[in-house]
Amino acid sequence: AAATAKIAATPVPSPTPDVPAVMDGERKLGSGEASWTLGKAAMHVSEVEGAIQTTGEFKIAILTFPAGKKEKLQLEFMYTGPGPVNQGYLTKAFAVDEDGRYHAWKKGVGDCWVDLAKGTAFEGEGTMSCPKGLLDMEDKPAKPIVDVKFKAKADSTAPVKTP
Repeated sequence: AAATAKIAATPVPSPTPDVPAVMDGERKLGSGEASWTLGKAAMHVSEVEGAIQTTGEFKIAILTFPAGKKEKLQLEFMYTGPGPVNQGYLTKAFAVDEDGRYHAWKKGVGDCWVDLAKGTAFEGEGTMSCPKGLLDMEDKPAKPIVDVKFKAKADSTAPVKTP
């Protein structure tokens, strides 16, 4: 007897009403905090400024953790979701010490790793370590930035309207 093959219909994914569609655009950050070690000094800031920009599947986090009017830690990177961030997607990582000296990662010079526990269009949370090769504004060796833990969340899931 000949075997007859049954061809099943391709299942169509049903829309999930509890998951909002993510619109492209920029979402301003409303809450966040970061802690890190710069050289031997432990630092902590409990506010964040910046935004998460979304274009297709890519998100760009622009995170500034200030203390008063002074920026203390700034991170900028592109990502698609949670997990390790490709070092090629990291565009900026620097910290400022109590003396106002910059300690910055430069592409192709130092090592920096970012790993996201949460990476959406509305929220970024994770860890970072830049253990060696950091430079100051005059390209002189600077202190490592390690044990970084950060979280930042947008106030709204809707993108900011641009005029």
